[in-house]
Amino acid sequence: IMERLEIAKDHSHIHFAQILGMSDNITFGLGLARYNVAKLVLFGDLENIIPWFLRRLDENNDPLSAMQEERKLIWDEMVRRVKHV
Repeated sequence: IMERLEIAKDHSHIHFAQILGMSDNITFGLGLARYNVAKLVLFGDLENIIPWFLRRLDENNDPLSAMQEERKLIWDEMVRRVKHV
């Protein structure tokens, strides 16, 4: 969409952000493609973080399958690197 609208990948008003540890493969790919990306690092007391984090998980359509897919991608990359050593 950005390309079609002729918006630069590194436009200062456009950023993609995700919680650290969730769909890191997407963030990594966007960063490699030169988009502005950020990772949110949670900190604070668990009693404050957990309700917020649970709301974010609820907003995600399918967090478990996303995590399973990410694990598979990590595993595949590890195997690829070991084979090329």
